[in-house]
Amino acid sequence: SGFINTYFGSSSYLDTGNMDIWFKGTTATAPTWTMKTPDPFEPTMEESSWTEVGTIFIFTGSLIDSNQCGNNTDAGFYYTGGITQVSNEKWAVRFSYKMITEGGTVESGFPIILSSTTAKGFGTIDACQINQDNSRKLYAMSSKGTTRTQSAGSSSPLVSGTQYYIQLQRTSTTNLEMKIFTDDTFETEFGSTQNCVVASDSINYDQLQVRSADNGGSSAPQSTFLVGDIKIYDDWNFE
Repeated sequence: SGFINTYFGSSSYLDTGNMDIWFKGTTATAPTWTMKTPDPFEPTMEESSWTEVGTIFIFTGSLIDSNQCGNNTDAGFYYTGGITQVSNEKWAVRFSYKMITEGGTVESGFPIILSSTTAKGFGTIDACQINQDNSRKLYAMSSKGTTRTQSAGSSSPLVSGTQYYIQLQRTSTTNLEMKIFTDDTFETEFGSTQNCVVASDSINYDQLQVRSADNGGSSAPQSTFLVGDIKIYDDWNFE
């Protein structure tokens, strides 16, 4: 037992001399927090929303189609008006990709470029991009002006006609990461993850491009690549 006496004009106190205090409850379980994937920016995949470079690349439905472009021609598309500038530290881009061996043997090109200008991938440009070589392998690549850095390793050679899903993300001011998947849920990885060093002052990316390599002497018709379902997640990385 116990009692509370209140003295007006003075102070209040609780006399616990004859009081036993008991607490009854259950063990609390810590809450589990799950970060919600933000809504991505999805460029309109219609030719009217893109600016064409050259005359070879085309739209096939909602896919950008390199249309057997060789590697001796500057061709491709960039998104008209650009995109909202992404973070200089963290972002991710996901897209679908298919390479088809047809025509000649050249498969080179840039399936995706995030950059600060619309210069070509092997031009003077600040960018993070993916480079496909003539052996059907993909590399993560970064550019600062005319200086380019490529991942030490590459993907396994892509299989002609197979649908892939690619994730490219800047994970810090100085690192670019590329993963390739065989499913549209981005769970089954094809080959190993590739990382590339990025110059910390390669920044202010507000342009989106799909472009030819334009670094060789092989003219069309060559192999074709198809790019679609592009999604850009600013200030976000996937695990």
